[in-house]
Amino acid sequence: MVYTQPEQPSPNVRFLQELRERWKTIWLPYDRGTGSITVFDALAFAYTAPDRHYHTLHHVADCLALLDTCRDDAEGPTAIELALWFHDAVYDTHAADNEEQSAAWAVREMGGGKRADAVHHLIFATKHGTVASAGNDHRLIADIDLAILGADEAKFWAYEAAIRREYAWVAEDIYRSKRAEILSRFLLQDRIYQTPRFHEKYDKAARVNLRASIDRLLSNQ
Repeated sequence: MVYTQPEQPSPNVRFLQELRERWKTIWLPYDRGTGSITVFDALAFAYTAPDRHYHTLHHVADCLALLDTCRDDAEGPTAIELALWFHDAVYDTHAADNEEQSAAWAVREMGGGKRADAVHHLIFATKHGTVASAGNDHRLIADIDLAILGADEAKFWAYEAAIRREYAWVAEDIYRSKRAEILSRFLLQDRIYQTPRFHEKYDKAARVNLRASIDRLLSNQ
């Protein structure tokens, strides 16, 4: 099975400028004389690598936009925003430690400290292990990252297509099996989203999308 949805659009100049300006504001306290834009450019370079199709700057921007809708739900919205900037900074589909490497990058750039530790732990929450018993902000960032599962049909299938392209090196039959297994884990959870706002808004749609994708993955289509 090969999805045929269009490629993720490349970042345009206006989009990059808007992100850069937002970055400069959030990063100002951590600019240690090396220049905030230097760090931004390094992140932008990572997120625009040619083998990325979903885990791009557009995904970061979508996550930041979602955070803006629920900042009042966060205990430490600044730490969540910083974690969102870095959470997929390292993304290698052949590796299993992307979150660990991304978290380490964030801590290096922030120079350590209490907030850097918080960002480190928040990035780990996007590994989507057991976050139900974690802190409020861990649940919130995990829900933000998973909001795509409850997106409208067109956006969800575009996401599924983009993930397949990121794993283009995996044989089709193996990909189908493994992807269906991953999506089934979410579907089997009592709550896909741990925070009230995201549970109410996305859970039902996410279950419809997940069932449809699993059926397609396991069919001969």
